Amino acid sequence: MKSARWNMCAVGLLAAAVAVAGCGKKKSSVSDGSLAEGAAITISGQLALENSSSAAALALDGLNATSDVSVADLKVYCVSFSFPPKAGTGTVDADGNFSLSIEANDVAVGCFVLKGTETVATMTFENSETKNVNGETQSDSRLAFSGNTNMGKIALDTATGKAKASVANFKSAVKAFSGNGFDFSGNWTLKASTDLPEGYQTACAANTQCEGPKEGERVFLKRIVGKRGEADVSVASIWSSEDAFKACGSRLGFSNAEAQAAAGVDFSNSGVTEGPFTWSDGWVEGWKYTGAVTQRPMRDCGPYNLNGIGVFRCKASAANGTFWEVSLNSRDSGCKLADGTPAKIDDWSKVTWTTGNCNGTFDKIPALKVCTSGGTYNGAAISCQNIGGAMTDDMSAAFQPSGTVSRSEVAVGTTCSSNSLGSMQQLQCYADYYFQNSRNQGPAKCVRDVQLNWGAPSADKFVMRTNGPTRAREQHLMGLVNYTSTNTAALRDEKEYFRGFPVKDKDGRESFVNCKIIEAMNISMTKLTDSEILFEMTGTQRSVDQNPLCNAQTGGERGMVQKMMFKAVKQ
Repeated sequence: MKSARWNMCAVGLLAAAVAVAGCGKKKSSVSDGSLAEGAAITISGQLALENSSSAAALALDGLNATSDVSVADLKVYCVSFSFPPKAGTGTVDADGNFSLSIEANDVAVGCFVLKGTETVATMTFENSETKNVNGETQSDSRLAFSGNTNMGKIALDTATGKAKASVANFKSAVKAFSGNGFDFSGNWTLKASTDLPEGYQTACAANTQCEGPKEGERVFLKRIVGKRGEADVSVASIWSSEDAFKACGSRLGFSNAEAQAAAGVDFSNSGVTEGPFTWSDGWVEGWKYTGAVTQRPMRDCGPYNLNGIGVFRCKASAANGTFWEVSLNSRDSGCKLADGTPAKIDDWSKVTWTTGNCNGTFDKIPALKVCTSGGTYNGAAISCQNIGGAMTDDMSAAFQPSGTVSRSEVAVGTTCSSNSLGSMQQLQCYADYYFQNSRNQGPAKCVRDVQLNWGAPSADKFVMRTNGPTRAREQHLMGLVNYTSTNTAALRDEKEYFRGFPVKDKDGRESFVNCKIIEAMNISMTKLTDSEILFEMTGTQRSVDQNPLCNAQTGGERGMVQKMMFKAVKQ
């Protein structure tokens, strides 16, 4: 999680703000309302394993993933967002039951499912009575409980890394908070914090290589207050700097009419100009830079639908004609180390191959074979599998190239708009440049935050369509604020998207792995003084596809999980 991108995801107001969490609620009935704030309470429930990954559609028979954990190997770990924070841990029995004690009565709490010290899942609290504009259940990762709480059955999905607890099961125990909490608007400088819960790290030291916010890093927080009926609705907009906010026109990013139509929220008196952001000159559609050039050698490659199955193909030629090199990614595609963990190979020239054959068959596309190979990478043993083969120019049959195979490439530095690139290549060229050059590294600019599908079947589907307003690249986060007290606020964002990774096999055949990624970001802010806030931030990035190629790019089978706690001092 890089400092410039310390939001693993940024979804946006209209994808979350359908109901006003914490505003205008009725007072809940509680079983132990006489307890003081911060007193010890018991949190319990039952984990139920499920696996909703949709990644196995292209897998070979028998490769569908099953859960690799037993509930009896797990524990539930909860943290309160007070200062100093409190924590509680409960073991899980063979039936999934757990119980833990934590000093957190009426204090916001977040929970995680652990296997040893490894985070298997983040607990989300799903409220079926509220929906976002996509018709999805509204979820939060932080709630305050009044008294002992049994959350009932909690659906644990090891593929997505989520443990879903239904608020309907324990609604009477959720602390009610009516009104608007503290205003966090302003420029803030981050600094390290102490008294960290187990498994958390604080802001990284300045001038070090690290994944996450650094000491001395500055952020700009903007609270935007609207109305739904008579109730206040607060939204947090977090930017890399106030200059970045101004570069985008100091706007909401959406019209007031959009907010009213989609979420029933009126921002006409918020004091922030309505309307979409204004993209900087030279960034066509907000993300394609007019001066962009290729960042890597690019072949004539792209996705293709073959017998109803999506494959990736690259043009090649031999003495006996032109043909396509075709690959298909199953759940077992890619390379693994000897212990079964995914191998992330950044430089294929450093791989020494010792074995290899293509004796397996793929019955859905007879022209493709299942190939296995083995060797070493930087001294470590690896074993690899892929499904692929050579096919005729019209993709009707297998092709056997004779002589030397030529794989022509467009050179690095070629203008992305060049006619030497096909339409999909042009978009991939712009996308490569975008991901490497769209962050502010000098004067602030306003560039669109886009979600791209590198495996799109056609150019018109390369930019993924999403509901709600578009976001800016320098806008770390924007979402509905859930106040659990006057001095504590929380927000959660989540998104799914595709990310492509170029790879090669031992014979030099290029493939482009299209990985479905889930990112989630949970932030809690606790006001310590008028000039100091305690931030708690947990972020996850995980491949839903769960094949080695995707896992290697996103931190392994469990993905990347980061838990941080740090302070912010107002400037």
